[in-house]
Amino acid sequence: TQSTWGFSYIMENEAVADASACDRGDQSEMMDAAQDNSADATLKLCVLGLDKWMDSKDFEKWLKSFEVSLEFVSAHKNRYKEFGFVCFSNDESKANFEAAVNNSQLKGRKIRVRPANEKDSADRKRAREDKGPSSRNDAKQSTRKESNKKQKKEEFSDDLIRNHKNRQITSDMNLQDIVTPLWQLPYEEQLQHKETYARNTLAKVNRALGAGGGYPASDSEPRSEVISEFPDWSLGQFCCPLEGILPSPEHARVGYRNKCEFTIGWDRNGQVTVGFNRGGISSTDSAVESPNGCINIPPTALAICSDVEALVKRSELSPYHKARHDGFWRTLTVRLSNKTKQALVIVQVASEGVPDEKLSHIKSELVQLLVGSVPEGAVSGDKQFGGISVVSLYMQIHSGISEVAPADAPMLLLSGQPFFTEQILGFSFQISPDAFFQVNSETCEVLYSKVRDWAEVDQDTVVLDICCGTGTIGICVSSGAFKVAGIEMVESAVQDAKHNAEVNHVTNCQFYCGKAESVLSQVIDEINRDTSKPKKKIVGIVDPPRAGLHPTVLKALRTCKGLNRLVYVSCNPDTLVDNVAHLCRPANKKVKGPPFTPVKAVAVDLFPHTVHCEAVMLLQRL
Repeated sequence: TQSTWGFSYIMENEAVADASACDRGDQSEMMDAAQDNSADATLKLCVLGLDKWMDSKDFEKWLKSFEVSLEFVSAHKNRYKEFGFVCFSNDESKANFEAAVNNSQLKGRKIRVRPANEKDSADRKRAREDKGPSSRNDAKQSTRKESNKKQKKEEFSDDLIRNHKNRQITSDMNLQDIVTPLWQLPYEEQLQHKETYARNTLAKVNRALGAGGGYPASDSEPRSEVISEFPDWSLGQFCCPLEGILPSPEHARVGYRNKCEFTIGWDRNGQVTVGFNRGGISSTDSAVESPNGCINIPPTALAICSDVEALVKRSELSPYHKARHDGFWRTLTVRLSNKTKQALVIVQVASEGVPDEKLSHIKSELVQLLVGSVPEGAVSGDKQFGGISVVSLYMQIHSGISEVAPADAPMLLLSGQPFFTEQILGFSFQISPDAFFQVNSETCEVLYSKVRDWAEVDQDTVVLDICCGTGTIGICVSSGAFKVAGIEMVESAVQDAKHNAEVNHVTNCQFYCGKAESVLSQVIDEINRDTSKPKKKIVGIVDPPRAGLHPTVLKALRTCKGLNRLVYVSCNPDTLVDNVAHLCRPANKKVKGPPFTPVKAVAVDLFPHTVHCEAVMLLQRL
């Protein structure tokens, strides 16, 4: 996952209902919709059980297909909803319509018609009988309904994180409030807000599917049967139970970032500063402010930042000016490990027009400043920052206008080895300059432990590790598996993954370089052709970037034979909703393969004091 899950929205309290609305008894949303834009609600009927893909035009066309001529004033249906409303000019037309349409069939589904403003318990009972025997306990239904209404009010009432995410950065805001907007809240309260938004995301999965139901509001009750016709998972509004939020260990809540990216520029007073751009990349506010005081930045990164700032101040070359597109010093990136006591530093510069002799002198200054004197055969020098040594120092050349350097921007190794090392769950991982790694190493162990538990691998399991990065997840779950197949598009990360498997003496991992949408089908074919394990089962683990999974990857996962268990690690709620909805949508002409079912989810707070966190969801073909 290349970014953080920012719960930046609150679920809109829109009308939700479907063909099972009468069964659930949760009809307040439908009642509100029925009473809108209607002069006389008594001359209006609600039609239940419609195809969710129909809109008003399709709805009216279907009504006109009846052998009996139906007279009505208007017909309205929102796409993705399974109900519509019909208005009439008189009671006779309304009665004729109800007699013709009620209990009719549409694509094998029974259609129900009822007054739009009526709550008829007898009608609800008939709806349950029409659906046949159910494993749901009707005696609990009333209690659950009230619980759902109460929880719904609670879940949608808290918009603290949304306000922080959508706020505009003003000149009077403290940098701490911009970088870590929750830093003044007690940690337990931060977790409560994030858990609320995690639940709202689970509700949005149901809405994306066009379902109004979901898992009961009480997570303590076991899952009931999954309805095969449509993924209306039991009662309530959530697609699956949320097992709360896993906190960061206490020692990983302050100074936890193992990757810090600083801008080299000027503060509001025109003083050279290395720190954070207050307005961000897209803002016209180019003022840079010192990161001192930001609760999530480790002391080592602050110390390196301070030393580089001193060097830039005494340099003859100025920082890069993003409006004039001139200058030399651009950015500073610090990556580090508190466990291995190693750091990797990248100084990005725009070297166009700088004489080679001058550039060579600057390189020597950087090595002396950040590494010190290096003994023969060593990768680090005698300079340390809080007990951490810079074992890898790079200069990146980027003279383009864009704030983000292209993938092929020259990366010059000035000192040490081309990577640094981190340790997770007893494994050692080599990390290159541009390879992805979770920014909170301590809490990353919490995240990966949960992924390993939910994967439930054994000696018959082949693990598909999609978007595998440096192979961290695959290697962490490899010990109990028959084989791990990792897919990653960044060549340096794939090389790191292969090296990581070798140094950790892991022999059952194989890594493939390429876009997942291009490579996945080939990997799956190889797995299925392997006859050394005839009764193998496939478990998928996906940890996609913020953009989510490519449609081709989603298609390959849906049609993969033997893949009945999938662990989805998310950093973006919007793409999680879209991807899960696609994986769980009933098969049709466009979507092939049996659908998955959300089983459970958990949030993991990798980013204390911010509005972000990660999430893990388990999907199964039941």
